[in-house]
Amino acid sequence: MVTTSTQTISGNFIQSLPTSQGLTQFSFLRKDMLLGKRYFILAMDKNLRAYWFSMEQRGGQWKINNPEKVPEWIRIIEDELSQAIAVKNAVC
Repeated sequence: MVTTSTQTISGNFIQSLPTSQGLTQFSFLRKDMLLGKRYFILAMDKNLRAYWFSMEQRGGQWKINNPEKVPEWIRIIEDELSQAIAVKNAVC
């Protein structure tokens, strides 16, 4: 279940989600590309290390691009991140 506060600015949004790092804020930046939308996402771990990664839609689901470069604590909530994007796209 995606719960938490959300702020939205023209397709971009911030969502706080529970992770193994605690409640983590994810900043979503939407880019409209030739082949569809892509989200660039920023998150920080509890030691304030920043992680940038992107997600694109494949087979009706939003998937992390290059998941091997993303920490496990982010990979395990890929479904929650996908749901957050899907909900935001339904509203926008």
